[in-house]
Amino acid sequence: MRAETAPRERLQRGDLIFPAVAVIYCLLVTSLDGPRLLPCAFGAASLLLLGMNARVRSLVRSITPYLLFVLAYDAVRYGRQFLFSAERTNSCAMQVLDRRLFGFGTGVSPSEFVASHHAPFLDLFFAIPYFIFVYLVLGYALYLFRTDRPRMERYLWAFAVTNALGFCLWFALPTAPPWYVASHGCLVDAAAAPSAGALTRVDQLLGIGYFHFFYGRSVYVFGAMPSLHCAYPMVGLLTAWPHVKTSGRLAHILYATSMFLASVYLLHHWVVDGLVGFVVAALSVALVSRLLPDRSEGLRPLAPL
Repeated sequence: MRAETAPRERLQRGDLIFPAVAVIYCLLVTSLDGPRLLPCAFGAASLLLLGMNARVRSLVRSITPYLLFVLAYDAVRYGRQFLFSAERTNSCAMQVLDRRLFGFGTGVSPSEFVASHHAPFLDLFFAIPYFIFVYLVLGYALYLFRTDRPRMERYLWAFAVTNALGFCLWFALPTAPPWYVASHGCLVDAAAAPSAGALTRVDQLLGIGYFHFFYGRSVYVFGAMPSLHCAYPMVGLLTAWPHVKTSGRLAHILYATSMFLASVYLLHHWVVDGLVGFVVAALSVALVSRLLPDRSEGLRPLAPL
């Protein structure tokens, strides 16, 4: 019995990717800032996972792209120190572009319009996609882990590539979000504190501090373009489209549409930011589809999601 199970318990090469990256990142962060909780906790946990059973290691190996995203987002704070340039920052440029393309002759961008035309019902409605998005990515991946592991791999790697491209564009074309322009005007203040934007109204309405806490810890203020909020649902939509029923496609479209509208309504992104986010997602899915082609298309029945 031991001879039969030993090969399945043996460490695979993929088991070492995340622990190696997590430990190296922990050491680098410690050398720069001293020990920090998140990087060091990830490094320690990744080493402990190597001693877990094969099923747990398989799960961790499968969600490695998501775990790498968490570390990459944390690393943006260091990119901000070395790569951010106030001189290259688009403070009001996107506002002007939105006015021209989507103002329909009014001279007012959609973000400026909704800033003075909002309602508690809409605040709560559009807060939903902003509340669930970070949890939905991992939850959806775990669902696919049980139902369609090849699609889960394409989904998560496309998600990781989307973030990599998005972070690069954040530093190549730093852009102020609508809430920043509304509060600070066109002056670029590198020390400006992050904000929850119009989600502050939701905190006040519900008597909570969730959105202030969550978005107040953002590592980069001038990362409005592209909108990764909009890119994430598009990654799910494009990777799911050939494999899901009509109801599943409609659910993905509804989520992507509601996120796009929410990003503008809540003053987190300009319309152009969301459209560029869609393009980044499409490019990422196309790239990953070439690297991880779906050879099972037509062999599996359509899934609900």
